[in-house]
Parts: sequence; structure tokens; C-alpha cells
Amino acid sequence: MTALSTLRFSGYTLRPAGEADRRLAEQWTSRDLDHAGKIDPGFWLEQRPGMDSVVMEDSQGPVFFFKTQLLTTKEEIITAQVFIQFMPRVTIDDGNRTRQALMEGTAWLAPVLEESGAEEMFFDSRQPKLIAFCQKRLGFIVDGKDLGDGYMRLRRALQPGKRAGKMEGM
Repeated sequence: MTALSTLRFSGYTLRPAGEADRRLAEQWTSRDLDHAGKIDPGFWLEQRPGMDSVVMEDSQGPVFFFKTQLLTTKEEIITAQVFIQFMPRVTIDDGNRTRQALMEGTAWLAPVLEESGAEEMFFDSRQPKLIAFCQKRLGFIVDGKDLGDGYMRLRRALQPGKRAGKMEGM
């Protein structure tokens, strides 16, 4: 997938992030203790080959930004790093919307990444509730390394050994 088109699935809309989303990215990033002052809100809008930024929306509006970046390891394995900027959680419903969108979004993303040749996806977090949720509901495992500042890397295999040809974007 190249983040140039809008997709709809399971009641969700996945659309490319762009300049029209800058204010939202600024608001959400500034309210996130792990991202405020560390990540430029423009990061969530950036589009380039092998790195796509999208907004996941449900019927109530945007739920989160996510970005995927395809990387090749020294062993020639294609991996996909996933970055997420969640909406600020104000109500219990916000948490429910986020969890549901994570489940649907991951179910959609995994086969797309597989088709792109990725053998795994991973992300880094230091949020215990997010880590537990991703392990229990999304099939991620903690790789056991402490990355510093309490961050842990979580990985999920994507059809190990199944390799596609060279890809342009995702």
C-alpha cells in the first residue's frame, strides 16, 4: 500500500495523513507524555517510499495516526516498524474506540505487510497497559530487551520465511 488512497474496511476509514491533519497531530502529540517535545508532529504527516503515514477513523472521527516504515536487516529480512499516535483518552469510550481500532487495524495491516515482503512488524512502548493488550489481543511478544527509559520492543511474526520481491512503498 502506498498511502495515496483512502481505504474502507470493517466500518473504518484509513486515509493518508497530510497537511490538513497538522493541527490534530500537534494537539495529540502535545498531550502525549511519551511524544510531547520528542516527536515533531509533522512526523505523523510525512509520506515517502517505504514510509507511509495514515489516519485511522471510525464513525466518530479520527482514532489514531499510524506510520509504517519498512526496514531491511543485515540478514536481508524485511521488517516493518510501526509508530502510533493515539487520540487523547478523555472518556471510557475513547479507550474502547482505540482498542477496537487497534484490533481491526492490525488485522488489516498484517496481510498488507506480508504482501510487501515483511516477515515481522514491531514497535517500542513503555506503557504497561498497551504492552499487555498487544500481547493478549494482537499476538505481539516482548523480545526481552530493555531499550532504556523503560521502553520494550514488541514483535509479531508475519509468515516467517515467505518473501516477496522488492517493493516500492507499502
